Amino acid sequence: MDVRDNGGGHIHAAEFALQVLTPCRIAPEPVQFINTPLNLRICRRHQDSSGIDLGAWVPSLEQAVETGAAFSGTFSLTPEDGANAIGQQYFGPVVLITNARCYSATDIFAAGFRDHRIGPVLGTDENTGAGGANVWTHELLSDLLQGDRATPYVPLPKGAGMRVSIRRTLRSVPCPALLWRTWASSPTSCTG
Repeated sequence: MDVRDNGGGHIHAAEFALQVLTPCRIAPEPVQFINTPLNLRICRRHQDSSGIDLGAWVPSLEQAVETGAAFSGTFSLTPEDGANAIGQQYFGPVVLITNARCYSATDIFAAGFRDHRIGPVLGTDENTGAGGANVWTHELLSDLLQGDRATPYVPLPKGAGMRVSIRRTLRSVPCPALLWRTWASSPTSCTG
């Protein structure tokens, strides 16, 4: 699979795609916010929301005041049941080809591919470009604080837009290097 220069897309689709390549159960990559008063305000405002539910992160963001933790707790964006609903559909060998122009959902797909030992990863560069970031647009951030008088998100000049890394993505497997060595000796094993 050649995903070079892929700027990303839908995170659920990327993580749902992994299951068709392996008999292993897929553990979606968890994400976390940096602890800031603004991120807490956004998450509080959208806990139990039908549009975007950020409630899972609220307790750990609130605790940061007491603990001094730099980041919130981790929670997956992709539902684990969905990431395992179809199961393996392709049974042949697969190699993933990446480069430094792989971002967002493609970066998450590549991490999951490696974490679940689906096959070798051939990187034409040393790493992908995103570094595990979940990005949001300025427009989304503005919408999330719509009506909030203290919002820092004001319209950008001349209709400009931008995207920022809002949550970092962690690996679903604690020690990918160890698993990679294990995969090399037993590529069909699903245990870590």
